[in-house]
Amino acid sequence: MNYDLVFVTHIPVFYKANLYNEINKNKKIFVIFVADETISKRSDDFLTLKEADFPYKVLSEVEFENRNKLQNILKLKAVLSKISFERIIVSGWDLAEFWYIAFTNPRIKNAMALESTIYESKTTGVRALIKKLFLARISKVFASGSLHKALLDRLGFKGQVTITKGVGIIRKPAISFKRDGKVKNRIVYVGRLSPEKNLDKVIHVINELPWLQFDIYGVGPQEQDLKEMAMGNVIFHGAIPNSNLEEIFVNADFFILPSKSEPWGLVVEEALYFGLPVIVSDRCGVVELLDESSIFSLDDDLKVKFLELYESGQKICSNKMSSNLQLSDKDATQVGVYYCV
Repeated sequence: MNYDLVFVTHIPVFYKANLYNEINKNKKIFVIFVADETISKRSDDFLTLKEADFPYKVLSEVEFENRNKLQNILKLKAVLSKISFERIIVSGWDLAEFWYIAFTNPRIKNAMALESTIYESKTTGVRALIKKLFLARISKVFASGSLHKALLDRLGFKGQVTITKGVGIIRKPAISFKRDGKVKNRIVYVGRLSPEKNLDKVIHVINELPWLQFDIYGVGPQEQDLKEMAMGNVIFHGAIPNSNLEEIFVNADFFILPSKSEPWGLVVEEALYFGLPVIVSDRCGVVELLDESSIFSLDDDLKVKFLELYESGQKICSNKMSSNLQLSDKDATQVGVYYCV
């Protein structure tokens, strides 16, 4: 069987499945998932192949972290021996399966979808040399945004680079509410509770603003530490299904993503889809889609930022900061770059 594109990626997260469905409408594609489950996920409905309209193969049916890498490579070899393709696209340089592909296929056929930015990926020392070795086997990179291209530039990649403006396509259910325009004095976060998310900085600020509530949805290794430093106006709600995002976004004034490093930040797109303004650190890949009103530097005083945002209810009620992303245009761009391969 001959395909235009073969994608090899970690796990079947819903936003990649949505992206592959769209690409499959105009390109003949085949998708290989390294595993169908992971220990670390945002919610139970984060992984799915129920609506996959493209042909695919799952190499491992145990958790991604516990897979047998050698067995996976042998399965991968068997799958690839039965198909032909114009180009094969791996989702990074971090897996043994990706290295097998890079060194067993002609360089001209090898491509990579890059989701790492210059902020969380090493560009010096042994790790940088390893990445350069991998990139020497890649002819084209589909980079999510400018922070991702900056990483390639730092590593001296000489191949073709195309900016995709995304890592996938969010779910877009019918919106069942209309924002009432009232200030609720609530900021919300959805995601993992881990050090790189920089939540401790936000909590320390919120502790000094007792009139402002910070709703945190998610679980992770830093959860207990964060709970111990938080005052009563910081509420931990645990994990939330993706299907329930609408109900938490309608009750907030802003969504915040304060990460020290963030490959993208898909939940920012989800917040904006439901009309919720966002505040995002300049270390997040998703800044590719935002204007300056939604972006802050890690050096900024967040307390001053919050007070400025709330000094005038009109700044919040006008929803100005949720109008700077055209999701339909963004998705069309992201899908279209693969049509040109």
